[in-house]
Amino acid sequence: MFREGEIVAVNIGFSIQHYGVATGYRTIISASKRTGHVLEENEKDFSGGRRITSKGYPSNIPSCRVIDHARLSIGKKWKLIDYNCQHFATECHDQKHSPQLQQGLLALGILGVVFLLSRGRVA
Repeated sequence: MFREGEIVAVNIGFSIQHYGVATGYRTIISASKRTGHVLEENEKDFSGGRRITSKGYPSNIPSCRVIDHARLSIGKKWKLIDYNCQHFATECHDQKHSPQLQQGLLALGILGVVFLLSRGRVA
């Protein structure tokens, strides 16, 4: 079982992870692309049968406040660019960011430049 307020994740492929916040009662709250919004679900549904790993507890905020923030967000719409699962989980700890998204966008930018260079479009 995970600690209340702990950030957890499951690998969903291609080095991409789905993040959530553990409640301490075998449920996880996450912003889900699958459902399109923030929801609370049991660990099995959150993980899809994959192994759940801890990403730690990145703040000194009391766990009850982290969970309150997470539960108040239930129903909020999932958005890839500004409110994905990693934004949600880190926002619950007052640290909203998504390094995973930033790395993906950087990789896409580099691939775009390489493509253009290979076609002779950038000098």
